[in-house]
Amino acid sequence: MERNIRINWQAIVQQAIKRRKELGLTQKRLAALAKVSIPTVIRFESGKGDIEMSSVFAVLKPLGMFEDLYFYEDEFWVSGRESVGFNADYKNEKILCLVSRKTVEDHFGDYKTRSQLIEAVKENRLLLLKIFEEKIRSGNFLEKGIVLVERKDLK
Repeated sequence: MERNIRINWQAIVQQAIKRRKELGLTQKRLAALAKVSIPTVIRFESGKGDIEMSSVFAVLKPLGMFEDLYFYEDEFWVSGRESVGFNADYKNEKILCLVSRKTVEDHFGDYKTRSQLIEAVKENRLLLLKIFEEKIRSGNFLEKGIVLVERKDLK
């Protein structure tokens, strides 16, 4: 399916320049934070010339203008942990988000099959994402790269 996406680059660039100045950053410092060259920042701020999307995102991240946390819609059963899981990316790191069977049953209903448990997580995704985001951003990991929502997290 082809989609027409419209982006107001001029507004994005103007907002980025304003934000950079509010933060007291020079173009040189922004380039260092974004891990791009100074000419890339200059080209971005001029709004002229070609620039790779990865460079645009890199420039916007330190300005707080691009989300660094992304949740995938790929719920699946994790047998070894008796949990429903889905993946996330946080600051270019892969994160496994888990909701235990007990948590799902205690808070969302008594489900018998794995597919019912997965469906329950999908139906309550927005609530769960808020909890996962809080845990990820605060560094509250079960172990490296794994975040678990437990019964106590759902008040």
